[in-house]
Amino acid sequence: MKHRFRIHPLLSKCLSASLLILCFLPPGFVHAQDNPDWYGVWWRGGEDARAMKEKCPWIKGVFVRMAWADVEPRSGEFDWDFFEREITRYAEADMYIQFMIWTGGHA
Repeated sequence: MKHRFRIHPLLSKCLSASLLILCFLPPGFVHAQDNPDWYGVWWRGGEDARAMKEKCPWIKGVFVRMAWADVEPRSGEFDWDFFEREITRYAEADMYIQFMIWTGGHA
């Protein structure tokens, strides 16, 4: 036995009327949302952030990867030098930064 999907006649009329109304709305009535400033191409980074930004101005930000073992080399002892260097380097090049800090046994 084959089942067919059936739309209730009243629902069908309402949907048709809604689509017809949408066709006659003025073009400015519905508009796309503006993208936030950080929206765009992100890259894995590089040695010279300024040169990369000049060569590829469409790149909005970079991913900076680090292992938790580098942040906390010994229990309770933290080293934020790499973290601070990366923030300074990419901020001076006017780029956004997303940090990925790996944790677990492999980190």
